[in-house]
Amino acid sequence: GEGDGPVAGYLKELPANLHHARVKGKSENDLYDILTHGKDAMPPFKGELSVEERWAIVEFVKSLSTDQTR
Repeated sequence: GEGDGPVAGYLKELPANLHHARVKGKSENDLYDILTHGKDAMPPFKGELSVEERWAIVEFVKSLSTDQTR
């Protein structure tokens, strides 16, 4: 969830650190919309994940720490 996993170095843009307050401050609906339709370099997952799977990811992201030092 920190955006620095093993494939991060191969991407054009680093993934967001999901522990950061900027991400944590997004509403559940905003996160679901991003997962569904994509944003910036992140592709949409509407055709890849079910509605239930996307909401489960939103719940997971919201459960992460807001420690900005990570």
